Amino acid sequence: MSGRDVEDRIDGVFAGGPEGFTAARDALVRELRAAGDREAAARVAALRRPTRRAAELNVLARERPREVAAVVAAAEALAVAQGRLVDGSGSADELREAAEAEARAVAAVSDDEAVRAAVRLAARSPVDRAGLVRGRLMRDPAPDPDAGLFAG
Repeated sequence: MSGRDVEDRIDGVFAGGPEGFTAARDALVRELRAAGDREAAARVAALRRPTRRAAELNVLARERPREVAAVVAAAEALAVAQGRLVDGSGSADELREAAEAEARAVAAVSDDEAVRAAVRLAARSPVDRAGLVRGRLMRDPAPDPDAGLFAG
């Protein structure tokens, strides 16, 4: 199985939701081991069943990828604006505009405030951001204490 095929199959494991996750993951591990790809099998075996909130965000990432990407881009722009303000090369107006752009992007993702808050946290976290975009979060997003003022 090629690397791309393995990635597609992992996407399928996450797309199945938390109820069928473990069975789908374990079946893929068996298939990879039978094919002799122990490295990929070990990587897949290390995947953990997503929490309910993480699974909800994974579905959102699959159903609304443009909107999720826009939130991530806005969160990254906000972090840049924050850094520029701190180092003296930016302005409060730039920061305010970036925060407003992020708020608009988050509002476009969902009407549910809890989902909005979780998307915002995941997009702001370097740890969770890639999982959010790929629809592969395994845990609820949490504030990143090292991400600065706008981490959560």
